[in-house]
Amino acid sequence: MFGVSYQPSPPMTLMRYTNPTFFFLLFCLLVSVTFSSSYGHHTGTLKPKPANPALNLTAKEEHVLKDQFIELPGTPIDAENFQGVPVNKAQPELFSYQNKFILLNFWATWCVPCLKELPDMERLHQKLGKKGLVILAVAMGENKQKVKKFLKKHNLHFPILADPEMTISELYGVKNLPTTFLIDRNKVIIGRALGPRQWSNPDLVEFFRKRIEVP
Repeated sequence: MFGVSYQPSPPMTLMRYTNPTFFFLLFCLLVSVTFSSSYGHHTGTLKPKPANPALNLTAKEEHVLKDQFIELPGTPIDAENFQGVPVNKAQPELFSYQNKFILLNFWATWCVPCLKELPDMERLHQKLGKKGLVILAVAMGENKQKVKKFLKKHNLHFPILADPEMTISELYGVKNLPTTFLIDRNKVIIGRALGPRQWSNPDLVEFFRKRIEVP
């Protein structure tokens, strides 16, 4: 529910006597407040855009994202370009995907919440992959050979990059897995999800369908 984290786990006595749902809701609330106030502190070298244009989201679209616990930045942020190691037919650089709406997902083959989320991403890819939505999955801290071996057992067709030295993960300040960034067609980050989500949820599918059409 929390995703895999590199942070120390809560004390066992606290986890034993407290409802896990409370922890999840409290976690999402704290992350949302911090994310909205100053996103740059959580994303490595990423900095807010100086011009500060609007996120160009309707009230309904904002509601859809918040309903799925996807945090919106208080200030729009330019996505940083990077180069990873292509595992399948992925382009090595983020900016190779021109005029596309991108879900930039960080995951790992050993991450159990990631493995539960990946099939849902594949369903989303099958629905919108040919219409302008790119799911770009970055395998954090893993080499190409290990990820290719993983793909032989899993039916995934969206672009996947290996990040063996964790340079991409550090650039985006990723500390928890899975983590997903929503990047619009102008390469501006408009949202972030910590932990797994139901990406083929009908409301999200409709959101992505409309965002693909936004210039």
